Amino acid sequence: MKLSSDQRQVILGTILGNGFLESADGLYLVMRSRSPEWLASKAKVLADLEQATWTSHSNYYWRSAADPIFEEFDALCYDKHQKIARMKSLDMLNRIGLMVWYGDCGCLVGRVRKNASLRTQALGLSAEAGCRFFNEVAMPCKINTVRQRPVIVFTLSGTERLMNVIGPVLPKNRHHLVPDHLRVQAGSQYTSA
Repeated sequence: MKLSSDQRQVILGTILGNGFLESADGLYLVMRSRSPEWLASKAKVLADLEQATWTSHSNYYWRSAADPIFEEFDALCYDKHQKIARMKSLDMLNRIGLMVWYGDCGCLVGRVRKNASLRTQALGLSAEAGCRFFNEVAMPCKINTVRQRPVIVFTLSGTERLMNVIGPVLPKNRHHLVPDHLRVQAGSQYTSA
């Protein structure tokens, strides 16, 4: 199967986020979310991958059909069955892949919830690669540890830059991941109306 650019980005962002590749008679992509709307917006892009959707313990899951195309993503994002963010995979991200990653694992932190943060679902080295990547693309951030797991926390300027990059493709069902001071700007694409 030949994937479109958007499909590649949704798959890459999902794997960097809270999705994963599953191996059973071939490789499958599994996406999960507590928001059926968010899952549906990603599944719509991947519609021709023959999905099955189901619910379990207040999470919604989407599973693709097995396809050899996922071997490429396995080699790119896994090391001995462990998810890892390599600079090579991060360099492939565009605004859609970044938006999907943030939409899966992002949240707002700080006393007044003005800083974007991004959980890393892989090893500590992945957080370091992610932080280095974001700093190189002018989205200043640092690594914090929450419950013994690395979390990338963006500075205020890094948060604003991140929102400027992903804002044009951020679906309305993810507007709660945008700081209020950015959401209420006149003419902003982040308004919830």
